[in-house]
Amino acid sequence: MKKPIEILWLKKRKTALDKWMRRVVKRCTVIINRSLRGTNRGIILLSALIAAIFTGVSSMEIGIPEPLAFITATVAVFFLYLLAARVTIWLLKAAFKIQPEYIVAVSLPFIGILGFFFATAFKASDNACILLGVLFSVTGILFARCSYAVFFKKACTRLNFFLLAVTTGGVAFMLTFLLGSGFSNDYISDYQNLNYESITTDNSDGSTDTGSMTKEDELLHLTVSDTAAAVSTVSYGTKDGENELLSGTVDLSTFVTYDGLTKRIRDFYWGFSINEVPMAGQVWYPEEGGNYPVLFIIHGNHVMTTDSHLGYAYLGEYLASQGYVVVSVDENFLNGYINFGLSNENDARAVLLLENIGQILKFNEDPSSLLYQKIDAEKIAIAGHSRGGEAVAVAALFNTYDRYPDNGGHEFDYHYAIQSVIAIAPTCDQYKPAGNTVELTNVNYLLLHGSNDQDVNSTMGLKQYENVTFQEGSDYFKSFLYIAGANHGQFNSLWGRYDRSFPERLLLNTKDLISEEDQQEICRTSIKLFLDATLLGESEKRAFFERYETTDVELPNTLYLQNYSDSSFEAVCDFEEDTDITTGSVEDVKLFAASMNYWGESRLSASSELYAFGFDNSAVSLRWGTAGASYLIDFSNEKSVADKKFLQFDVMNADNGSVADNTYSLLAMTVELVDSQGHSVSLSTAAYATIYPPLPVLLSKLEFLSNSYHYKQNLQTIRLPIEDFLEQGELNTEKITRIRIWFDQADTGDIKLDNVGFSN
Repeated sequence: MKKPIEILWLKKRKTALDKWMRRVVKRCTVIINRSLRGTNRGIILLSALIAAIFTGVSSMEIGIPEPLAFITATVAVFFLYLLAARVTIWLLKAAFKIQPEYIVAVSLPFIGILGFFFATAFKASDNACILLGVLFSVTGILFARCSYAVFFKKACTRLNFFLLAVTTGGVAFMLTFLLGSGFSNDYISDYQNLNYESITTDNSDGSTDTGSMTKEDELLHLTVSDTAAAVSTVSYGTKDGENELLSGTVDLSTFVTYDGLTKRIRDFYWGFSINEVPMAGQVWYPEEGGNYPVLFIIHGNHVMTTDSHLGYAYLGEYLASQGYVVVSVDENFLNGYINFGLSNENDARAVLLLENIGQILKFNEDPSSLLYQKIDAEKIAIAGHSRGGEAVAVAALFNTYDRYPDNGGHEFDYHYAIQSVIAIAPTCDQYKPAGNTVELTNVNYLLLHGSNDQDVNSTMGLKQYENVTFQEGSDYFKSFLYIAGANHGQFNSLWGRYDRSFPERLLLNTKDLISEEDQQEICRTSIKLFLDATLLGESEKRAFFERYETTDVELPNTLYLQNYSDSSFEAVCDFEEDTDITTGSVEDVKLFAASMNYWGESRLSASSELYAFGFDNSAVSLRWGTAGASYLIDFSNEKSVADKKFLQFDVMNADNGSVADNTYSLLAMTVELVDSQGHSVSLSTAAYATIYPPLPVLLSKLEFLSNSYHYKQNLQTIRLPIEDFLEQGELNTEKITRIRIWFDQADTGDIKLDNVGFSN
């Protein structure tokens, strides 16, 4: 059977096209060979240079003095790489008869793998990873070969000059991309320009309220900084001649172990082992007077050759000038070193802190000591950063124990008067006593965390925050301040703007970070007010932690999300008791939702490339698609709130879609109280809290290229004064029958609601 004419024609056309393509490829090959033949050595030189520079920069991060480290490592690796390449080429030629022109594999994979490593350092899209790896490889190859051809072989062809110009631009782009600070995302200023002016609430008396912020003339005046006192500083430790105060050592072998090469390297560097860790640190204190409250602070994990405990001098000097003694404990022995770090050591960090507290209190009782009678031993606060932020919670727990929970053979004898705990960007659950989460009772707790933390990039400390509880009749509080634009390292002046080590830091997006000065100012101010409120009993300063906007305290210009609860809080619904979405936390409460697209309880959680865990906290999820949806809390028996000052609840705007679609706005809702006589009064949340949309954060430069964001969400506490409800109309506060939350100020929404109740 004859083939159809069409198929024969296609076959001839395909053959002609094939011949034409072969001629084109052959011609291009001739041109390229004429220009780039014998330029593989340029690739080897570039690879050697990249390897040398990377090694030099890395060496500066492991404790070798600068610039000696950079120069020595760079030169050594450069020539070693060239030698290794030459030996490899010789072996390949001798064993497999491979010619140098085909030994690109000696060096090119280094460039390609390096590019792919950068691309996958963060969870960007696969396409972005592949694209960046290919771009790095191809640009590096062509640039190396063209440069070698023009400058060494003097092959000054038009093709070489053209390719050199193009690849030079590509290399300039890559260097700008890697060495630059990244890309800006203006969501902070955009969110600050949002307002509630268009939101109105109908009151029971027929009037309307327009949502607005607290007026300036109503701001509560708080004194943050009094006249600064003269400050002295003293170091303590075991080195006679280096330390003004001599201390003892601690055996931490019960809490952390290490062996092999790790032990040999670490013990050689430090000159001691785990069973004789010195109690050491730096103390800042007012020169005159005595009997001051004291704050102990511990750092987290960093390269052990950095004196991380000295990175809080900005905090120590400031607080000492305001009438506090500040002790920064040296726990660098427990920090990492290349691949020879420690793990599961946060209980050791906690014990070392407690032992240092005991040592400082001994100095306080020693008439020959510079710290004699400087400290009020009944007013102690502890603070920690990163792993130290977890360790201070462990220390607060161990302080109440008589024996180590993982080994009852080890006794504790602390029981210091620790009243307050401060966690700065902490980890959580890296150490779990006897396999359980750390739970604290009757201690004041402050949590600080930044949205642009590129180390602990989920708010792990919220799990510990939820596990701080208060007994009825006590007087404690806890607060969380979430800071837009703050990273992990700038809380410590020696850690800086990069939260990861080289070369991963090359991909970090630091363009959106607030300045180190601003981040440390936030830390100083909030910790000072917290200590004033909890150690000095200046209860009016709690207002800052309830809602900083009601005070005249000036904070650096960024966004802040706040969470607050205290001993007076009485929960109606915290969604922890069971999985029945129609029942509250107390027996007589029933729950209903109307006009919702979705209504259900869910476990709050956080995840990242490093951590994935639950917060031990459940909330109700509510999604609606029409204005007028509502959530009803019904009391089967009348509830009296006559002795309470606030209706309080936590809310999270979880509407990521509105941010992605650029249709976002501030969230507000109307809250209604109804009594047994049918009287109802309502308030808009707009005048009492600024509920922001999710924060679209860029942690890496790749996320900008792939247009992928981390949508940061956190619960914000809203406290509505009962007194303000009463100003709207008649209401019997002894016989409340229902709370209704109307979502009447947005056609669509997606929120999490938690911890509904009343407080003082």
